[in-house]
Formats: sequence, C-alpha cells, structure tokens
Amino acid sequence: MSPAVAEPLSAERLTPHRGTAFTADPGDGGEPVPLRLDEVTPGRAQPGAPREDPFTLVFSGPPARPLGQGLYDLSHPVLGAVAIFVVPLGPGSDGRPRYEAIFN
Repeated sequence: MSPAVAEPLSAERLTPHRGTAFTADPGDGGEPVPLRLDEVTPGRAQPGAPREDPFTLVFSGPPARPLGQGLYDLSHPVLGAVAIFVVPLGPGSDGRPRYEAIFN
C-alpha cells in the first residue's frame, strides 16, 4: 500500500486527480478493486459544522467487483493511502457501479 496521506483531504487537493485511479482494499483478502475518481464537488460551509470545507467525491468501479457500503482503505500513487467511507449509488450511464464519499 502507498504511504499514508500526510495532508488532510480537501476538494482543492483532490480536484487535480479527477479521472485518476485509486485502489480499494476489499477487506476480504481478495484482490484490490480499481476505482476511478469521477467527481469532486465542493459543498457549502455551514456555521458550526465540523469541516470548514465540505465536499463530495464520486468514484466508479468495475461491474465484476462491486463494493458494499463501508469503510475502505483507498490508495493513490500520488496522494497515498486513506480510509474512506463509501456508499454505493448504483450504476452510472456506462454501467459501472458508482460510489459516493461525503466529507462534512
């Protein structure tokens, strides 16, 4: 696995990596699942919220290896490794499963 992420994740930091590959450890001893970062969407800051810079990520993965809702160790060759909670969104227009991660 890649080194751990040294800086906190943010929309600004992730936007240049849209379209790049991440790998998710499925946690079952199986092969890592490749994911592509498709969307990085900044959110609106809310007074008193835990994050000053909320954002949402959308990934897509291979139809043959869908992931369930849960916390996964994701790694990226530039960003390193980080645990991210993802929620399945269903298939995209290309038939690939889509996953959302919300940071608020």
